[in-house]
Amino acid sequence: MLVAYIIVGSLGDDLNPVVVIALGILAATFLVFAHSGPILEFSTDLKSLSVKFQEQIRGQQQEISGQKEQINGLGDQVDILKLVVRGLVTRHMLSHLEKIAGLQDDYVRFEWSMYNELEHLDAMGYVAPHDGTGLHAMRNNHGHPGSELHLRNYLDVTPEGLKYLDAWAQVSKE
Repeated sequence: MLVAYIIVGSLGDDLNPVVVIALGILAATFLVFAHSGPILEFSTDLKSLSVKFQEQIRGQQQEISGQKEQINGLGDQVDILKLVVRGLVTRHMLSHLEKIAGLQDDYVRFEWSMYNELEHLDAMGYVAPHDGTGLHAMRNNHGHPGSELHLRNYLDVTPEGLKYLDAWAQVSKE
């Protein structure tokens, strides 16, 4: 702008409005390009511009295609994870876990198969002994079939067990 002012000032009183406007446009154009980075190429050939845009579009389409393949691959991995979540515990073990978490009534009759399922949940880290009791106390106090007990008197659900229940709930919605 200072350069334009000096040039216009040197012309004296014979200022042509067209010259002033042209200089203003040139100054504004200079400022726009100065802030947008270097001009790497300037062409008035519309055909070459069209070819360059088509090449850019093809490159972007290839990039999008690659991203679609990655997304499809992730979908396959999600399906595998769902299968794993569903297969970690049986429906009986899931029921025990829900009872211990307080999602169902925890009153049960002792059965050795139930005890084995609870041992499996304990080995996976989904349940832990409740206030110093646990599976051994359950076996000692109720170790004969038909004995009635409350699971929460002997076991608590661990944070990992709660995460598993949440994962199961999400997977079962689908």
